Amino acid sequence: MVAAAEFSIKVGNVPQSTNSAELRAVFEEAGFETISDVYLPGKFLKQGFGFVRFTEQEDARRAVEDAVLSLQGSSLQCEYALTEKRGVGGKGDFGARGALGGFSQSARPPAA
Repeated sequence: MVAAAEFSIKVGNVPQSTNSAELRAVFEEAGFETISDVYLPGKFLKQGFGFVRFTEQEDARRAVEDAVLSLQGSSLQCEYALTEKRGVGGKGDFGARGALGGFSQSARPPAA
């Protein structure tokens, strides 16, 4: 069985008090419809970032290049997650290959 493609972004400047439902709501309210997972691991959240995964590459691109998002007064900073896509896991599980999955350098959309 082949896993469906997913595309992850790193979201910076996330307030430490944020939970995954709040971060998901910010993206959904901005019109992102293909979110498959939101991941805020404690060790990263303490540093102010987490990850959002999309099933459509276009949504990941829009989040990085076009979206102006804020949460609890903080302007969120989105960038491509630059490691290989994670293994298939359960809900909220970024799997065996790590939490940064989604875009490798070669899978990253070409620069405009």
